[in-house]
Amino acid sequence: PVTSKLPGILVVEDNRDNMTVINAILKDNFRVWNAFNGEDGYHMAKDHIPDMILLDMSLPGMDGLSVVQYLKKNPSTSEIPVIAVSARAMKADIEAFLKGGCNDCVTKPIDVDELLGKIKKWVNN
Repeated sequence: PVTSKLPGILVVEDNRDNMTVINAILKDNFRVWNAFNGEDGYHMAKDHIPDMILLDMSLPGMDGLSVVQYLKKNPSTSEIPVIAVSARAMKADIEAFLKGGCNDCVTKPIDVDELLGKIKKWVNN
């Protein structure tokens, strides 16, 4: 059988419980990198060039919208799909995330099927 390397996903999430849940969902099918704040997430994205980024929008310090704007300005990270992960589920919030540079949005609490469906949509495996 042909073995292919698993797609890599960077998870940027400051809440350890949410990080644990997301890692449990992803661990069997993806390589996963974890960052607990926006600045680390941005640097890890530049270092690893993941296939996708799951980005919490409410981060301490550099928030999710700032991170995605930096990512989209950097030629080496501008093409990485970014899914906003947020408890802010109002239509205006989601529109702001998409307008701000995110490719898609998943709301908390995370629905496993929705998350995996959106990852499949954006990750070319």
